Amino acid sequence: MDNSKPCKKCQRLLPLTDFHKNSNISDGHKNSCKACESRLYAEYRAKKPRNVTVEQQQKWNQARKEKYSELELRSIKRIYYQNNKPQFRESRKRYLAKNPGLNAAYVRKYEAIKRGNGVFLVTKKEIANLVQGCCFYCKCNSTKLTLDHVIPLSRGGTHSIGNLVGACGSCNSSKGNKFITEWKREKNNAAY
Repeated sequence: MDNSKPCKKCQRLLPLTDFHKNSNISDGHKNSCKACESRLYAEYRAKKPRNVTVEQQQKWNQARKEKYSELELRSIKRIYYQNNKPQFRESRKRYLAKNPGLNAAYVRKYEAIKRGNGVFLVTKKEIANLVQGCCFYCKCNSTKLTLDHVIPLSRGGTHSIGNLVGACGSCNSSKGNKFITEWKREKNNAAY
C-alpha cells in the first residue's frame, strides 16, 4: 500500500501522516492536507468570526450549573485529573522549567496562607531586584542569592516585599526560622 497521496488543494505529493483521517473516504484520509485545511479554516474564521456574547457565556455556565451540582463538577474534574495525571505532571514540569524559582514562591505563599499570615503580591521584578547584588546579612557578593523572610513565616511573618531580603545560601540556611537577633547571638556565641 502506498504511504503518500496528492493534496487536492496544493497539488503536492505528501505522506499520509500529513492528512487528517476520514473513514468516509476510500483510503481513510481526507483529500486535502493538514496545512491546507488549517489555512482554509483560518480564512473562514477571518470572514466569519465567532461572536460569543457575555450573555451567551453566562447562559452556558448557568446551564452547566443546573445540570451538575458544584460537588459533581469537582468530582468530574478530579476523575479527569486522576485519569490524565502523567500529562498534568509533564505540563507542570515544562512550566516550572520555563519559570525557575516559581515553585518555591508557590510553596512560600501556601505556607503563609496556611499559617494565617498576611500574603501580599510580590512581583517577579521585585524578586529579581532582591536576588541581585550582595547578601543582606553578610554583605558578600554571591552569584546565587536566595529569598529569605526576615521575620520567618513560622513565627508570624508575612509574605510581602517588606519582609523579604536576598541572602546567600549559607546565611539563609543557618538562619533558618530564627529572628535576626537570635541568629546573630547564636553566631557570636559559636565564634568564642
